[in-house]
Amino acid sequence: MKTKIRHINRISNPYGGILFCMEELQRKGIPRLIDNFLGKRVKQAKYSYSDVILSWVYSVLCGSERLEDVKQLKHYFSEIPNNRHPSPDRIADIFKSFATPVTKHYKETVDHELNLNIPLNELLLHTALKLGQLNKNSNATLDYDNVITPCEKYDSRKTYSEVIGYFPSVAFIGKTPVYIENRNGNSVANYQLLETLERSINIVEKRGIKIKRFRSDSAAYSKNVLLYLNQKGIDFFIRAQNSNAIFRKALESEDGWENVIIGDMPSQAYSFEYDLYENTYRVVVSKLRDSRQTKLNKYSNDYYTYRAIITNNRKMSNQEVISFYNQRGAIELNFTTLLNDWNWKRLPFSFLNQNTVFMIMGAIGNIIYNYLLSHFSKKLHFVKSNYKLKNFIFNFITVSLEWTFENNEKVACINSDRDYSPLYARPPSIN
Repeated sequence: MKTKIRHINRISNPYGGILFCMEELQRKGIPRLIDNFLGKRVKQAKYSYSDVILSWVYSVLCGSERLEDVKQLKHYFSEIPNNRHPSPDRIADIFKSFATPVTKHYKETVDHELNLNIPLNELLLHTALKLGQLNKNSNATLDYDNVITPCEKYDSRKTYSEVIGYFPSVAFIGKTPVYIENRNGNSVANYQLLETLERSINIVEKRGIKIKRFRSDSAAYSKNVLLYLNQKGIDFFIRAQNSNAIFRKALESEDGWENVIIGDMPSQAYSFEYDLYENTYRVVVSKLRDSRQTKLNKYSNDYYTYRAIITNNRKMSNQEVISFYNQRGAIELNFTTLLNDWNWKRLPFSFLNQNTVFMIMGAIGNIIYNYLLSHFSKKLHFVKSNYKLKNFIFNFITVSLEWTFENNEKVACINSDRDYSPLYARPPSIN
């Protein structure tokens, strides 16, 4: 069967939903926030900083994965009133201009390279607070982790997993990244971790956000980190490194174990006071019998899987400590979103400090997206609050939009059976 096709020579924007995103961010004052924070460009500059940053965010919300994809959208974006859409080269040049110097350290035969970009991290926090993704004067939980970012760049190094790339450090409050600093792949997670934590906590508390609890894997299991968190009055929950000393303490009691649930699995837990680095902390040890385990545990000489959490909190039950710590598994989803949706695994530049800028811009975009998703899902039944970016693009962004003139006013016309009218003062269509 041959399909009949009629060609109509007029512009129809297949990404019509982006118009609602632009108008909502304008209403929230995000362009003004960016320009006030970063300052005005020279008079002859065609694009403001907000034009550049938000053009990349809008492009990703339309499905762009690489900077060069921005060019494919110019045809559609140029039809939107008061919107300026720079080229990929212009965006790249402006992003590079935000780069800060790389700090280099040589220790134990390793050349460590770290990149801090405090100004853009402050913009990240300002954006999150402006959009209500963070709340001042709240008792927040700070999660910390590193993620391997594979990339074969001019200066990237081999990571512990033999993958070439970077190893950025990221602090989160819930789903919101609040501090990002980049490091080359050959640096281990605990290298200068105390300094990184001090920067992340200081920048957050400077904005009026109180950190009550801290979670991390065993990278944070060090004397200086534990002392710092304890002195600041922050409850920490850190994966303790397995050791003979911890196992001797855990196994000396036969009747102190209590039943707990880890995930859906019945398990046992035991807690005890543990002297470490001239202080006394609480250690909660859990043990789980895994039928797939075929090797004897070298510490306990049995077939159980043991995990230990060190904490300075003595009020929570063993079950509560284990359940609270295990919630940090959500960080993996945060990293998956940044790597895939916001293109951390598709870094465009050749140098670590320039790619730090790109990562922070992606994190800002992710904050904007989470706000838009929350906002639109409350008004439109066909947008769900748990949508991943791809679902949001399919169900909200991809809608045919055309322009018509009514009384010399350019009016957006949405061609869809989905009702977008709750987002407009009047329905965005004509009869």
